[in-house]
This record gives sequence, structure tokens and C-alpha cells, in this order.
Amino acid sequence: PAEMVEVVDFVPRGAGPQFGRLTGGVLDIHSRALRGDDDDQPWHGRANLQLWEGNAIARGPVAGGQLSLSDRTSIWDHLLKRDWGEGIPIWSYNDFQAVYKRPLSQGAEVSALAIGSYDDVRIADSETPTHMRTEFYRVGSSFRARGEGSKLQLAASWGHDRFHVTLRDPEQGLQLSSLRKQNDLRVAADGEFELGGRLPLRAGVEAHAVEPTAGLRGDVQQQEWIIVDRTYTDRGWWSAAWTELEVRPDERVVIIPGLRADYDSFVGSAWVDPRLTMRWFAGRTTALSASGG
Repeated sequence: PAEMVEVVDFVPRGAGPQFGRLTGGVLDIHSRALRGDDDDQPWHGRANLQLWEGNAIARGPVAGGQLSLSDRTSIWDHLLKRDWGEGIPIWSYNDFQAVYKRPLSQGAEVSALAIGSYDDVRIADSETPTHMRTEFYRVGSSFRARGEGSKLQLAASWGHDRFHVTLRDPEQGLQLSSLRKQNDLRVAADGEFELGGRLPLRAGVEAHAVEPTAGLRGDVQQQEWIIVDRTYTDRGWWSAAWTELEVRPDERVVIIPGLRADYDSFVGSAWVDPRLTMRWFAGRTTALSASGG
């Protein structure tokens, strides 16, 4: 829900090296705990029920911090499960989010986040019934500290993605399914401080452990249950380090040179990507930017 989004940053061009080889088109969403007039107020929330879905949000104090919970689930798909004819898609979905934030000493904070969603589509067709399901889950925590002219963040997260499609042909006794999923573990650290008291320097490191799976399975029931299964799972990791420096030779000109180094165990190679972004603020509402790398 919009109440649990703190800020949405859209970077159409000139993205920094922390986003990898992307030079633009980045959508960076920061979540937050729900805000209230008093952080010490007891648990409170709201619920909303509509014809097609229901949603609820709750917020309250937990262990010296604030915990916000939200959930949204479909309702109308339960009505469509009735026999309303063939070829009607039945779409069900659910998504949830939990955010916990607790301030520590002055300028420091710990937070935890859990988000997830699934979409399930079924087409009621007697000739070729189809089932498609997507899943997305993330759990993570972070520590942030801010001082005079400096910032530090440490983060760790685990994620799971899954996409599964099943096609059936009852007359031929055939079932075909395709699977793609991935588990990943990420740890990262980044920070910012002023070099020489006037030049912001930003840098970070990250590492990912990845377990991708892809498969295609065929089941022919009328030929003595012949099963063909081509499912493969791999394990690997990749890591990166990046840095960028913000230089302002003039109050209207910003020059940001950056550098990023990556290593990917799946391809067994490393590479270095330089990056340069320049911005000129021609007026209060006009800015020109260019980037390359």
C-alpha cells in the first residue's frame, strides 16, 4: 500500500555504479513503517472489504520500535470457482508486507523487512486446461548510522522467485509443465563521507549466493506413464565493489565519475565498468544530463 512507501526514486538516466551496468530506467522504492502522531500509541489499523479484494493495515509498538503489517488478497476468484462456463480465467492473488524499525543511539537505526506475493491463474477449459503461478518473497534486515558528513549501511537479505506453468491435454493424456525458480542470499555494505570536507565520496561492496533452477517436464499417461524430466539446478555467486565521487566545480554543474568491479562465478570472469555522469542545471526547472560507461 502507498502508506508503507517512504519514497520512490526514478532514475531515467545517469544511474550510479551501485545499480550495476544499468545506466537508466531504475525504479528504487524505499519502504517505511506507518507513521502516526505518536510513536508510543497502542496498536491500531484499518481494514477494507471490496467486491474483488480485501486489505488490512495495522501498526503498533514492539520491543522499542514500530511494526507495520499489511495484507491484500483477492476475493472475487472464490466466486469464479463456480461453474460459469469454459474459457473463463480465474485469477487469485495475495501480497503482504511487514516492516519493523527501531532507533538506537542518535543517528542509528535497525530495520527488518518481509514482503511477498503470489499470482495464480487458472483457465477452465476442458480441451487444454492451463495453470500459471508466480511467487516472490524477500526477507531482510539492515543497520543504518548517520554522522556529521557521513553515512553507513549494512544489509542482508534472502529471496525466492518461482514461475510455474502447466498445460494439460486430457484427450491425449498429456501434461507439460515448465518451471523457473531462484533462491538468492545477499549481503552488502555501503557508505558516504566527505573527502576533504567538501567532496562527497560514496562506495559499497556486495556479494550474492545464487541457486537457479530451470526445468521442463512432460508426462504422457497413455504410453505407460512415460515421464520426461529435464530439470537442472546450479549454484554460484557473484560479488561487486563500486565507488563514485561527486564534484561541483560550479553551483550549476555536477560531475560524478564512478567505477564498478564485478566477478561472476557462473561465467568465471571479472570485469570493470567505468562510469561518468554530468549534470547542468540551466534553471530552476531545467536540467541537462549526460552519462556514459
